[in-house]
Amino acid sequence: MVDAVATHAGRVRGDVDAVRACEETAVLFCELLDSGDAVAAFGLHDDDLAFYPPGAKEPLPKEAAIAVGERILAGYPGRRTLHLLGNFLAHAVDDQTVRAQYVVSIYELTREVDGSAQEREVPTLFAFAHEQALFRRGPDGRWRYLEQRMIPIAPRDPFAGGDR
Repeated sequence: MVDAVATHAGRVRGDVDAVRACEETAVLFCELLDSGDAVAAFGLHDDDLAFYPPGAKEPLPKEAAIAVGERILAGYPGRRTLHLLGNFLAHAVDDQTVRAQYVVSIYELTREVDGSAQEREVPTLFAFAHEQALFRRGPDGRWRYLEQRMIPIAPRDPFAGGDR
C-alpha cells in the first residue's frame, strides 16, 4: 500500500529522503531567522541563489538577500519573531534538484516601545506567505536553496513595511 501511495503522489524511490532533507533545510532557515542570524540563515542557500522578495521581477543575489534579511530582523533592538512552516509539498525534479512550495506564518513576539522590544502577551500575525523554492544538492551532499520566491498572502508585506 505504501508503494502505491508513493507512486500515486508522483514520487520515486529516493524522493522521500531528498524531500525530507529539503523540508529540514526550510525549517532550519526559519529557526535561524527567529534567532536573529540572517547570515547563518542565508548560509543554507547556494552561492548562485536567486532570491525573489515579494513583488520582485528580478532576483536578488545572495549578498543582497542577506542585507534585506538583516534589515528586517533589526527593525528595533530585541525584536523577536516566530516563523512557522507548514504544508511542505515537494518532489524531486532529478537526483540533484527538489522543487517545493509551502506556507510560512510569521508572528511578532515583541513590539517596539520607546525604541526597544517589549514582550507581547499574545503574539501578533505579522505575515502569512506562500513560498516557492528550488533546492540543489551540493557537492558535500547538503541540500541548499537555489531559488526562493516569497509571495505574501496577508496581512502585511514585510519587505515594503506596510499593510497589503
